[in-house]
Amino acid sequence: MKNLRITGLLVLIVAAVAVSCKDDEGTPSPPSPYVGVWRGVTTVGDSLRFTISNVAGEARLTAYSVNIRYNFGGSTLTTNQSGTNSEGYATIRDEKLNFRVEPVDVEATFRSATELEGTYSGELLGPGSANPERIEGTFTATKD
Repeated sequence: MKNLRITGLLVLIVAAVAVSCKDDEGTPSPPSPYVGVWRGVTTVGDSLRFTISNVAGEARLTAYSVNIRYNFGGSTLTTNQSGTNSEGYATIRDEKLNFRVEPVDVEATFRSATELEGTYSGELLGPGSANPERIEGTFTATKD
């Protein structure tokens, strides 16, 4: 009889432990405050737009559109770089977003849930040229 009580008590303890150790893997992570559409301008007045989406529980850059103005042969040219990728081009880590818009590198830091600032640099070829023109600058953006 004593063994039956001990066995019953052990079964209750094991059941209590199993119930209290629920699996949290199915619990969705809270949405990032950075998810949304961001619009901004560079220091030379070029426009930009980024879309940050929740992809597999991470805040990722999923779309961008950037106008880049540069000088070539005495003329000012503007090129538009844009793209969309539902899996994301880059993931936000530690309030930072770094990615490459070929051939320009972009580094951004989120200053708050509604403000970001960053830098860009790279080299662009002008029409019919083999010599790239260096571009670099800064930008700010706010969340819509």
